[in-house]
Amino acid sequence: MDKYGMSDEEFLDWYQNQATTRDKELHDRLYDFGDLFDDMLFEGGCIQELIKCEIAVKKHEWIEQRIESPDELEYFSYNAYKTEIIDDTNNIAFFNCLDKVLCISAEHMNEDYILLHEMIHLHEDVLNCIPTFYRDSLLWALYSSLKKKVHNLDQLISAHAMVAGGQIVYSMGGTHDILFFLKSIDLDIRMGYSLGTVFGYDSANFFKGIELVK
Repeated sequence: MDKYGMSDEEFLDWYQNQATTRDKELHDRLYDFGDLFDDMLFEGGCIQELIKCEIAVKKHEWIEQRIESPDELEYFSYNAYKTEIIDDTNNIAFFNCLDKVLCISAEHMNEDYILLHEMIHLHEDVLNCIPTFYRDSLLWALYSSLKKKVHNLDQLISAHAMVAGGQIVYSMGGTHDILFFLKSIDLDIRMGYSLGTVFGYDSANFFKGIELVK
């Protein structure tokens, strides 16, 4: 396994010979929710307008074309990652970026919002392998989209950006940056959850009184 995860051969060996039935079921669910992350793969969604460019074919004649993505995005596959159901009462779930494995405790294995939380971590790990302007473009696209949907979005971001709060969440479960914060809100809306569900860490209270734009 390299820094990008398993090869096709390694995945088949893991899936057929090592993964448990529950591990396989969890892995299959990655694909069930994959369309919710098309923006993080620069394939569509809110990033659509920022991945367009115009190519000159003749004098005064241009055609619109989608930009080429880095290989890490263009050839992304969930088969590069392992999934594991763990019997650990101290950890609800986590994504190990070094071993490229997404783990969820048996007690919470069927809770979709927990899987979605860890999938954001997984996709942010992919973005960490490519130039940072891709992350900036995605952050701007998510912000611009959510600005039309969530009242007081700027105030929410400002509160999330407070260093004291970041330190507390980091001590509990690692880094959850502004991009993560925005994507979690996007998933809440698309899944019909109360705001703060996907982010977790008791953030539902943080969103009390915040309404969606009708």
